[in-house]
Amino acid sequence: MKRIGWVSVIAVFLALSAFAYGMLSVRSRPAADA
Repeated sequence: MKRIGWVSVIAVFLALSAFAYGMLSVRSRPAADA
């Protein structure tokens, strides 16, 4: 009965993966100098 725990783990994993993907995509573009 640890459904909430699994949901939180998946949510954190998705957030980290999305953040890493955004950082990599921004770093690959030389025009993005935020």
